[in-house]
Amino acid sequence: MKYPLYNPIAYALLSCTDSLLSLCFRKKYPPPPPPQRLLLCNGAHLGDLILTTSLLPPLKKAFPSLKIGMVVGSWCRPLVDPHPLIDTIHIVDHWKLNRQKKGRWGSYLSTRKRALQEILREQYDTAVDCYPHFPNMAPLLFQAKIPVRIGFESAGFSPLLTHALPWKKGNHSITEDMFSLLELFSEIKPHKQLLYPILNKPPSIEKKEYLLLHMGTGEQKKEWPIEKWRALTKKLVEQGYSLIFTGQGERENRAIQYVTEGLASTQNLCGVLSWDAFVLYIAQASLLIGMDSAAGHVAAACGTPSLLLYSGIHPLKRWSPPSPLAHMIVHPTPCSPCGRGCAHMSCVREIEVEEVYSQIQNLMSARPTTPLSSS
Repeated sequence: MKYPLYNPIAYALLSCTDSLLSLCFRKKYPPPPPPQRLLLCNGAHLGDLILTTSLLPPLKKAFPSLKIGMVVGSWCRPLVDPHPLIDTIHIVDHWKLNRQKKGRWGSYLSTRKRALQEILREQYDTAVDCYPHFPNMAPLLFQAKIPVRIGFESAGFSPLLTHALPWKKGNHSITEDMFSLLELFSEIKPHKQLLYPILNKPPSIEKKEYLLLHMGTGEQKKEWPIEKWRALTKKLVEQGYSLIFTGQGERENRAIQYVTEGLASTQNLCGVLSWDAFVLYIAQASLLIGMDSAAGHVAAACGTPSLLLYSGIHPLKRWSPPSPLAHMIVHPTPCSPCGRGCAHMSCVREIEVEEVYSQIQNLMSARPTTPLSSS
């Protein structure tokens, strides 16, 4: 399967579009020259963008004077603006990736028009699109006349790229695929492990005696049943743990209120934290318990151990934090990985409370007794 799409109509449309474009754009390009002004693109969500930031240190190491711009969705701007390794931010809220219920097309058209004007002014010589799924930014990069345009074939519009790489399936981190895009430059050297440079936090963090629970995830079908969160919370409170809950939006706030109702030693911070404060609370936590969301990637960046409840939609290593401090639980099912999810979602909903609680106890007993550095 060239495109990771399970809707046959969408797959056929994207395939036909690429076939027609390939009739006009068949030129083969030589290896790209060293970039001077590079545009890094990922218009998806926070977890995806955190993974993409792992490319910033090797780029700066290979090209110390490189100027780097980034195309991101507005929902990700707090993560990268300001960022010491990024010079310019461009906002594109693609209609398919925008989680707002209304005004998605209007927001897309206005942000795309503004971003195109900004990108043309910046005169980038190279662009790297890191998102392997539709939609990518290939049409925008082509319209902006950037000479070198690198990305994945799997996202579509590959004839508009000068260098289109296949997306390799398998149980490995997406950061490895992203890094393969940079290996087209001979100056980029192999890296054993890519790290997330989340730098808007203090250089040293003293761990505090609380567990941070983040129940939300970008797709509701990936969530763990709220009754199980309630049962787990009761057990943790009974064992004397102090718990802090984070989240965003009224739905997650109601869920946290239900889970913590009548229980001491719990604090609900849903919707009240800035991005910097959210990072700080995770950095100071003894342990993060969460789902397939940005919180787990923040924990990996900050050196906070995490226990993450994942679904079996994708191979486990694909989108999870590539960190020895991140511990994942998924309920094994014969249909995993399916790539799409289902009505039952047994892979995550059948994870048992006792299994999660036992893992928490093991991780807490193994933690260091001295304050941890986040560097």
